[in-house]
Amino acid sequence: MESNTTVENPTQTSKNLTKTRKKTIILIFLTLTTLLFASILNDPSSTHARDHALTTLSLASPLHPIIKNACANTLYPSLCFTTLSSLPVSKNSTSLHHFLERAINRTMKQVASARLDIATHQEMDSQEKNAPNDCLEMLDQTLYELGQAIDDLHIFPASKGHLHRSYGNLKTLLSAAMTNENTCIDGFSDLEEIDSKGLKAYLQNLLAPISQMISNCLAMIKQAEIVNRKETLTSRKVLMNKKPADGFLEWMATADR
Repeated sequence: MESNTTVENPTQTSKNLTKTRKKTIILIFLTLTTLLFASILNDPSSTHARDHALTTLSLASPLHPIIKNACANTLYPSLCFTTLSSLPVSKNSTSLHHFLERAINRTMKQVASARLDIATHQEMDSQEKNAPNDCLEMLDQTLYELGQAIDDLHIFPASKGHLHRSYGNLKTLLSAAMTNENTCIDGFSDLEEIDSKGLKAYLQNLLAPISQMISNCLAMIKQAEIVNRKETLTSRKVLMNKKPADGFLEWMATADR
């Protein structure tokens, strides 16, 4: 009597086992991934981080046009954009006024850092120290003037009637600060012969960005003046055309009505 038992091919059996193992591994991987993703979604700290990131993006996106407009007419737009885009974003940072204040603050930090570098530079002899010592005094004056500019921005009146006077004071303070930096740089012209260590180039590279940052702040003030002038004209037109319930324009005197 003949046997009907079929002998399986060893090669085919090995292939089947390999396929089964692959399916099992893929199934386990998908299960673990699903569980991990679910735990992340349910983690309060992760939710807070995700919400914070979304909030930051939603705040930062509308601010890009302000930064571009603020930097468009500066002499150093690349430096301006780098300075403003690197600043932390807050809900109050929604106008050119706030970015101007932040730009001046960043400039003050740059001045303080440069002053520390010059004051602690140990590779100068007595002759070489004359110009840097004079420059340190000017940097102190620059810090004072930039600080006054920040104070002026803090007490910036909300009423548009005083804005032009405040802008004029800001321009005076920043112009004086930039003059200090240029004078510092010019003071190193006498170091040509004695400068064997690249001191002049080092100090100029340290101070030049400060002058550029102040120049950008002055350009931002000019832009702010233009924006303010347009807003003032628009407000006046609205006031001139606004009619109360009695049908007379608000600017008309009672007798004329």
